[in-house]
Amino acid sequence: MGSSAVVIPFRLSYFDVRRSLRTLFTPTERARPWTLYRTPGLLVAQLLKIAVSMPAFTSLRSLVFPVLRPEERFSTQFMIRFSVYVILVAFGASVIVPLDIITTRLAIQRNHASREEDTQDESVATAETELSVYSAEEDVIGLRDESDPYLSFQDCLKRIVHEEGRATLFRAWWVTFVPLLAAGMIQAGKKPGSPLA
Repeated sequence: MGSSAVVIPFRLSYFDVRRSLRTLFTPTERARPWTLYRTPGLLVAQLLKIAVSMPAFTSLRSLVFPVLRPEERFSTQFMIRFSVYVILVAFGASVIVPLDIITTRLAIQRNHASREEDTQDESVATAETELSVYSAEEDVIGLRDESDPYLSFQDCLKRIVHEEGRATLFRAWWVTFVPLLAAGMIQAGKKPGSPLA
C-alpha cells in the first residue's frame, strides 16, 4: 500500500480511512485483497530479493570478517579480505538494486478483474472525485498505463530495459552499496568478546 500511495495524485486523509482505501485500491483489490499478492511476478521478485540479500550478506560478513585481534586489523590478510568483500558487495548491490526496481514497479501496478472473473462494473465512481488534488503544479509519478500492465517478472524486466534502458535498473545503486559496505566495516571493527561479536 505504501508504494501505491506514492503514485496517487490525491491528498489522502488520515482520519477518513475508508475513503483513502477506496482511492488506493481498485474495486477488485478491495473485494479480493489477495490479488495484491498475486500480481504476476511480484512474489518471484520478492523471493529472489530475500534469497540474495538476507543469507548471503549476513554469512558473507561473518566469513570475511571474523573477530580479529587489534594487531590483525590492518594486516595484509585483512586488506585482501576487505577488498574481496567490497567486490562481493558491489556485485550483490548490482543484483539487489534491479530486483528492488522490478519489485516496486510490480507492486504499484493496479489489479483489475478480468471480464471472465468478475461481472462487477469497475467503472463505478469512486471516492477519487471527492478528494482534492495533491498539487496542480507537481506531476505525480505514473509508471505504466493501466491498460498495458506488466505480465510477469520477465516481462517487467524486458520492458524496463527496452523502454528506459539498462541504466534505469541501477539508479541510486549506492543507496544499497553504502549500508552494506558500512555493515562490513562495523563487523571488522568489533572487539573480540564484545556482545555484538
